Amino acid sequence: MRFKYILTWIFLLFLSMQLIFFFVLKKEKIDSILKREKITLRNLGHLEDKNVYQHLDAYVSDHFPFKNQFIAQSNWLFKGVFHEANANNQVLWGENDWLFYNATINDENGMNEAFGYKALTNRELKKIIRNIHTIKNWCHRNHIYFELLICPNKHSIYPENLPYSYQNQQQKSQLNQLVSHDTSIINLIKTLRDSKKSNKELYYRWDTHWNQFGAYLAVKEMTHRLQKKYPYIAPFEAKMIRVTKYGKMDLANMIGLNGYFQRSDVHLSFTKIPTQRIPNLMIVHDSFIHSMMPSLEKIFNKITSKTYSTDGLLSPEILLKENVDVYIIELVERYKGVLLGDIHPDFYK
Repeated sequence: MRFKYILTWIFLLFLSMQLIFFFVLKKEKIDSILKREKITLRNLGHLEDKNVYQHLDAYVSDHFPFKNQFIAQSNWLFKGVFHEANANNQVLWGENDWLFYNATINDENGMNEAFGYKALTNRELKKIIRNIHTIKNWCHRNHIYFELLICPNKHSIYPENLPYSYQNQQQKSQLNQLVSHDTSIINLIKTLRDSKKSNKELYYRWDTHWNQFGAYLAVKEMTHRLQKKYPYIAPFEAKMIRVTKYGKMDLANMIGLNGYFQRSDVHLSFTKIPTQRIPNLMIVHDSFIHSMMPSLEKIFNKITSKTYSTDGLLSPEILLKENVDVYIIELVERYKGVLLGDIHPDFYK
C-alpha cells in the first residue's frame, strides 16, 4: 500500500514538473522530428467551438515538454525488450541495427508492395512502359540520349537485414515486374545486390538513402550505355573512403534517435575519370540525386536539375530550349507511381 502511495506522489510530481516546464520553457516553432511548424494559438479565436478543443489538444501535444526525448527513450526501451521498434508504423528496426522505411500501412509504396501484396495490373504495367518509350522515342528523334534510373528502396537491396519476420518472404515488387517486362530499364536491384557481396555498404543503415558509393555504382552502370554514343567517357572508376561522424539521418530522426547512432559516411576517391565530358545533362530527380552528384560531375560539364514534384517530367519545349544532350529521370522505387501519369503519345512528337 505504501509503495502505491509513493508511485502516486512520484506521478503527481512528474505532472507538476511538466506543467511548470510547459509554461516556463520557450516554445520552439519547428518540430525537429516531424519537420513542420508546430501548432500555435494564433488563430484560436477564429475557430468554431467544436474545433477549439481539437486545436488545444494538438497544441499541448506539439509543445509537451521533452516530447522528443520521451519518444527516443521509448523506442530505445522497446528495442531492448522486444528486439524491434516501429514508430507510427513508419520505421522498422531490423537486424544489426538497420532501420527501414515502412510506408505500407496507408499506402502501397513500401514493404507491402515489396512482397507482392499490390502488384501492378497489366494495364498499369503497359501504361508505364508506354510512357517511358514515348519519352525515349521523342528524345531519340531529337538526338537526346534518355535514361530512366529507378533507385531501389533499401529493403530491396538488404532484405537480410529486415526484421526476422520479413526475411523468409520472397520479394515480388512492382519494380521487379517492370524490369522483367522491359529490359531497357536498368536493373539496379541486380547491380547493387551483386556489388554488396564485397561487404561494401551501399545504403546508410539509419537513413533511407544510398551513399555515394551506391550512387556511383548506379551512375557507372548507366555509363556503360552512354559509352555507345559517347565512347570518350570511358574509363570511370572510384573507390570508397569512409569518414566516421555524427549526422542527420531521416529514419533515426523519425524515431527520435538521431545522434544515438554513429554514422559512417562514405566519400569517393576517383582513380579513373573521363578525359572529356558530355556537355549538357538535364535530370529530373528526388532526394537520391545528392549522393549521385560527385559521380555525375565527372561525366557532364553542365548539370541542370529539376525536381519532379514541382517541375513534372518536363515538356519537349524545355528540353529543346536548354539544348540538352542527355535527359535522365531519376526516381526512388517508392515514387515510381509518377510514371503512371497521363502522357499522350502526341505530347512528345
